[in-house]
Amino acid sequence: MVNGMEAEEDSLVPIPSGADITIRCRYTGVPIPNQVEWTQDGALIQDSVVTEEGVSTLTVRGVVSGGVYQCHVTNQYGRDTASIYVCPAEQGGRGFIIVGIINMTLCCFTELLPGEVPFIAVPNTNNSLYITWEIPSIASTHPLLLRYEVKVQHEDSGSLVTYFPPTGVMSFIAFDLIPGELYRVSVVAVSLLGRGDVPRDILMRTFGNRKFTNL
Repeated sequence: MVNGMEAEEDSLVPIPSGADITIRCRYTGVPIPNQVEWTQDGALIQDSVVTEEGVSTLTVRGVVSGGVYQCHVTNQYGRDTASIYVCPAEQGGRGFIIVGIINMTLCCFTELLPGEVPFIAVPNTNNSLYITWEIPSIASTHPLLLRYEVKVQHEDSGSLVTYFPPTGVMSFIAFDLIPGELYRVSVVAVSLLGRGDVPRDILMRTFGNRKFTNL
């Protein structure tokens, strides 16, 4: 904003010497950046900055000299910077400000939830199933991937048990199952952003003879 006039992104706005300018930086990230700083030609600006979640505003009163203003945002995964070039009329003949509104996304890959987990389940013993899985394609280089959840549900009773294998483990044996019974199995990836896609479950029967109760 120059003397009350809004500047569109990537625009050239005339700026006379002595004008007041307001530069607004919109940013996003996961997690939301917890540190925002403004600099002019590399020097930290301490005053005239108002920051709320997702928006930081710098006000410069009576601009008489040009320079590069930068907004730096940081979260635990990285740092991003947007640059705004200001040149009053006396320095460049025709004064201008480039980029009045900046939109930054920090760590853009973190906006992706883990994808569906490819897995198989096979009988292991009379009372266990062996389950193994692969890293979901979307999350193959995902630094926010935390763990996997393995769900085993008895088909007849609906009884559900969720297992939480140790981080980095890509296979698991579900014990204490009933011989000769059907179980529904699924594996879900979980990241800092939340749970990934729920895959198609697999219906698998344990080894052994099913036991019947006489009525």
